[in-house]
Formats: sequence, C-alpha cells, structure tokens
Amino acid sequence: MSDAVLERLTSEALAGGHDVVFHWHGGEPLLAGIDFYERAVALQRAFSSSGQVVTNTVQTNGTLLNDRWVRLFVRHNPSAVRGGGRLGRSRRTIQVG
Repeated sequence: MSDAVLERLTSEALAGGHDVVFHWHGGEPLLAGIDFYERAVALQRAFSSSGQVVTNTVQTNGTLLNDRWVRLFVRHNPSAVRGGGRLGRSRRTIQVG
C-alpha cells in the first residue's frame, strides 16, 4: 500500500471521531515491514481526536517474528497477535479445528 493510500484510509477511518480498530491481516501482513506499521501508527496519532481509542490487531503465521517485531508490538501494544500452525493453535484460549 502506498503512503498516500495509507494516509487517506487512515484519515477517513478516524474522521468521525469514533473508536476505530485497524485489523491487519490477509496473506502475511508482516511482509509490509516494520517501517509500514511505524508510519501507520504515526498517521493514526496524527489523525485521531482527543479521547478517540485507536486499536491495531495483527493476524500472522509468526514466521517473520523477531526481536524488532516484538519491540514494535511492545511499543505500540497491539491488542491481538495470533499465529497459525500448531504453535499458534496451542496458545489459543479456544481451540479451533
């Protein structure tokens, strides 16, 4: 996604002043790279209103997770990170399939 599209989508999503959840999924969202998510969070901060709650969730298979990703998640505290495969299923509160 280009920076222009990310900025437009973020500004439009947050324009109403309601709480917003950005769900990052589809394919492997971590392929977008850490810099993409840093820009996304910066735009969310720029366009959000005082008191507006903005939440990010990431659905990943976990194969690209490393120390840099963990630091990003700790800094920005996404509300959910779920992995696929045996490891991901074993850590879910509710077992699926």
